[in-house]
Amino acid sequence: LTLTSLSDAIFMNCRKLSNITFGTNVTNPGEVIIPNTITSIGKSAFFYCAMSKVVIPESVTSLGSGAFEQCVNLTYIQIPLTIEDLPTAIVQSCTKLEYIIFGENITNPYEVVIPDTIKTIGVNAFLSCPIKSVIFDSNSTLKVLNKNVFAYCANLSLVILPTSLETIDEHVFY
Repeated sequence: LTLTSLSDAIFMNCRKLSNITFGTNVTNPGEVIIPNTITSIGKSAFFYCAMSKVVIPESVTSLGSGAFEQCVNLTYIQIPLTIEDLPTAIVQSCTKLEYIIFGENITNPYEVVIPDTIKTIGVNAFLSCPIKSVIFDSNSTLKVLNKNVFAYCANLSLVILPTSLETIDEHVFY
């Protein structure tokens, strides 16, 4: 398999698409395991698809805005530490999302631990997700929390912000 990128909106609005197999990389029902030949995933690539689990390999260094937005059955996403910029609406409205894993750092359900490798978080990144806690790595260099990043996260009860923050935009925790 020589595929190196997944284009913008490649599977957008495939509301019943829950399984994608790349080559011989067979997965369990509901799983999408991105092959390690992929280096970028485009804007809205999987917008409103039906998969429940996504694993993104370390080869991916770029994610487009809304890449997994409104994947309402998504319960697990593994994002590699090679991602420095979490794009706008990356998992917006993924209302069943239990696990947002960065690298191999397994967390508790509904807990997001933002690693120090993350330099920016786009607008609406986690909007309307069921997360309960957000913890930033103590070595974080994140300067800005953009508008609506954690807006409408109704279950959010714990936030530990990094000391590096200089700006918190409007409605971040609205």
